[in-house]
Amino acid sequence: MANVNTTPDTRLYRTAACLIIGDEVLNGKTVDKNSPYFAQYCFKLGIALGRIETIPDDKPTIAEAVVRMSKAYDFVVTSGGIGPTHDDITYSSIAEGFGLPLKRHEPTVERMMHISKTRPKKAYEEEQDWEKPSKQLTARLRMATFPDGDGVSVEFVDESLWVPIV
Repeated sequence: MANVNTTPDTRLYRTAACLIIGDEVLNGKTVDKNSPYFAQYCFKLGIALGRIETIPDDKPTIAEAVVRMSKAYDFVVTSGGIGPTHDDITYSSIAEGFGLPLKRHEPTVERMMHISKTRPKKAYEEEQDWEKPSKQLTARLRMATFPDGDGVSVEFVDESLWVPIV
């Protein structure tokens, strides 16, 4: 598995923005803890965080926001909106905004499979059958289906996690 430097080259990143995605944040069911963390991260690196914006799980809104923010800031982070749920539309919204296709990222699927097989299961969890088609498998694979094209990279920053930075 790749060994990745988790500190960006600050010569490339002078400004940043953070896009928090989720109806559950807007209705108060979930408290955003990621944007304060990202603000501290940027401050430590000397990157000027210019905007934190919270938006609903809405495809046109997500697509517009990521494109707009990417034009205005060097480094844009999205948080939330990705999970094995019906409203997991973040990657498809970003792809649509930039006019990119979606493609399953097999290294992410491999990591997902490996980690799910090796971690202890909670009492309510079922073993994921990676060979048998199911709604659960479709939802999990959607979390490994990313925008694909020039300028898109996938980086693994923690060997114990399957979740990459896209």
